Order: sequence, then structure tokens, then C-alpha cells
Amino acid sequence: MQLHVNRIHALDAMRGILMMMGVILHACRFYNPAQTWVVYGTNNTIVANYIAESIHVFRMPAFFVVSGFFCVLTIRRYRPQEFLQLRFKRIVVPLVVTALTLNTIQTIATTYAGFGSFDWKDYVLHGGWVFHLWFLNILIVYFALATALAAFAGRFTEYAGKQVERLFLSVPVLAVILMLPLSTLAIFALNKYGLSLRSNVMGIFDVFNILRYLPYFAFGGILAISGKLLNRFSSVNPIVSLLLISIFLLVLEQVSDGDSLSYRITTEYLQGLIVWLAISVCFYVSFAFMSKPSKIWLFLSDASYSVYLFHHIIVVFLGLVLIRLDMPALLGLPLLIVTTAVLSLIIHRHFIVKYRITRYLFNGK
Repeated sequence: MQLHVNRIHALDAMRGILMMMGVILHACRFYNPAQTWVVYGTNNTIVANYIAESIHVFRMPAFFVVSGFFCVLTIRRYRPQEFLQLRFKRIVVPLVVTALTLNTIQTIATTYAGFGSFDWKDYVLHGGWVFHLWFLNILIVYFALATALAAFAGRFTEYAGKQVERLFLSVPVLAVILMLPLSTLAIFALNKYGLSLRSNVMGIFDVFNILRYLPYFAFGGILAISGKLLNRFSSVNPIVSLLLISIFLLVLEQVSDGDSLSYRITTEYLQGLIVWLAISVCFYVSFAFMSKPSKIWLFLSDASYSVYLFHHIIVVFLGLVLIRLDMPALLGLPLLIVTTAVLSLIIHRHFIVKYRITRYLFNGK
């Protein structure tokens, strides 16, 4: 039982860290030489681009694996209707409140500062308010799907999960990782059979991202069913994983560009393999260093939702200040990261947690 509790604690801490890494990611986007983010500084550094791209490889896929794990864990404890009510409070309420308040204020401020224009119709009807909340829209779809499966096909879903578990346990764990990118290739193949992967609903529900992250979410659910598979996946030697990642990155750099089907399949497969190997490293690290309960991990895990919701507007406003100060990028980047993290944690501790109304509106608790 204690091992089970430690697993949950480690993965909860990992989920919190992955969410809080959004601070680093968006601060780096501000200093990215491409200058494609919401706001951007005139001073920039290629270092910011390298950091952002490295984090982007594994962060959201790993997050959806952990989300799938906790989804199955929770839905087994509650009836489908109760589960949906809990997820509504936890996801939909903070999503709507943040969009109406923080994201709207941010959009008006950036427009006033000369970054883009503000059209109310486009903002409301075409997803202009989404920004960093896009993953919550995807979670809404996944939770609705999970609820429907639990309500109408619970036995079949459980049976299918057990069969996949049996398959994965019958081969070495590295062979499992080699199989996992095939799910992404299967999704891309749907595009050849009439399903447009680039369609979306009102700029809110993006079909490509919903399908793209679905295998990660589903695999997390399988890990919740199979403790043995969870232990094996989190025990992959990180040195081996990092070595393989380095090799595959070198291969991708050496492969010449092309439009052939074999080239696209190869590159998509290797890119997917890199992601899954990186996720295995995340699991290894979380089990090795975050399994034992501590006040620090508990606080950061609890604060991570608030940090994620508030950090975006803080990065934007601090970024506008840094533009005026004309601060060198290598000095401004760490300053932006640290200041944003500290301010976000202060907001959580003294504004969100302290009052019942703010705790409900921004944390769904």
C-alpha cells in the first residue's frame, strides 16, 4: 500500500513540475529570436530557443500521460456523473474565469502596447481567448470521452486495457517504447482517409492536438491499470534513454529533407520515439526523487495550477517592462523566470488559497 501511495505522490509532484515549467517555456518564448510569441523583446538569445524547444519535446506529452493515469484512478473511485462534476469544477470553472479575466486583460494590454489588434468578435468566437489554456480544452474532451466509456462501455474498456497490458508485459520495456510511436503514425494515417487533422471548432477544440495527445493520455490510463507496467516504464535506465535520444537526434539531422512517404514516416517515427524516451526519463526521475512526501513537493504540487494560470499574464507584463529597460537577454531571461515564479507562488499562497471564492474560481476546489 505504501508503494502505491508513493507512486501517486511521485506522479502528482511530476504533474505539478511539468505545469510549472510553463514559466520557463514562456519566458524563453519572450526572448526567442523568432519573435513569434504574444510579446517579444528586441534583445534575444538563441539559448532561449534551445531551452524552449527542449522543454517542448516532452513536457505536454508527459503531462497528458500523467493526466490519463489520474483520470482512470479517479473514475474508478466515483460514479461517471460524480467524476464529471468533479472535473467540471476543476477544469471548466478555472478555464472560463481565467479566460474572462486574466487573458482578456492581457490581450487589451498587449494591444495597447502595439502587439497585435483586439477584435472582440474574433476574440470570443474564434478562440482568441485560449492562449495557454489550450490543454484544458483537450482535457475536457478526454474527460468527456472517459466518462462516456465508463458509463456505457466500462467492462469492454477494462477488458481492452487488460489486453494491452498483457501485450506490453510480454515484451521487454524498450520494445514497448519502440511500439508506442506507431500510435502517432496511425493517427497521421487518418488524414489520408478523409479526416482533416487541421480542422477545429471555433478555434477552441483543435482536432490535430486532440488526436495527437490521445495516445499519451490513453497510455497513462493503462499505467493506472497495470502497476507492473508502471514500475517497468519508470525503471528504464535514463542514461540509455538519453543516449538513444542523442543518437536519434543526430540521425534526424543527417537525414536529408524530402517529401517521400518513407521519409515522412521515418522522421515522424523517430521524433515520436524521442518523445517517449524523454517521458520515460521523467518517470524515472519522479520515482527516484519525488516519491517521499515532503512539504516542498506538496506545496509546489498544490500551487502548480495557480502558477500555470497566472504566470502567462505575469510574463507578458514583466516582458513589457523589460522591453523598456532594454535589458540584455542573458540577464533578463533568468530574472524573468525567477520573478514570475515567485510572484505566481505569492498569488497562490496569499490570494488563491486564502479565500474560498478564489480557491473555487481559479483552482476548482
